[in-house]
Amino acid sequence: MRWLGLAVAAALGCATAQPFSISDQRRARFEQVAQQAEVAAAAGGPAAASALVTEARSDFEYAQHLPMYPERARRLADQAEHEADTALSMTQGARTAATF
Repeated sequence: MRWLGLAVAAALGCATAQPFSISDQRRARFEQVAQQAEVAAAAGGPAAASALVTEARSDFEYAQHLPMYPERARRLADQAEHEADTALSMTQGARTAATF
């Protein structure tokens, strides 16, 4: 009987985990960085930057649809933001190298 109580408590603990939701500020920042990277990549930036920002958008969108796995969603959103930042850095680096 004691095990049943522990099992129910554990199940309720898992069921009450806070779902992950992306704030409007975080979404706006991501969109701004991703759009800048897309524009720069389209204007002659490296193809790898274009592919990376596409992957970032996919990851960010998917992170919003994992309500049962909030930690996984947070990690995926963090990864997407990092990918977008990296893509933007790649395009800025390519633009700087082209001016020399």
